[in-house]
Amino acid sequence: MNTRRTFGLALSATLLGARGSAAEPAYPVRVSENGRYFIDQNGQPVFWLGTTQWQLFRDYALEDALLVLESPAER
Repeated sequence: MNTRRTFGLALSATLLGARGSAAEPAYPVRVSENGRYFIDQNGQPVFWLGTTQWQLFRDYALEDALLVLESPAER
């Protein structure tokens, strides 16, 4: 039982520490001078995740395509 408690405390401390160390980007975001990255006002790189719906061009049924389009809206 003591091992579980120690593991739980260590995990909590790690997760909270990792969460606290990530700084929020300073908006607006712009493209870096070399054109390869997004950076914030402070010149720090910003991670940008985009999604596409290329799978819709395959042989999807209409119901499947609608499900694919509705799924990201729910997240």
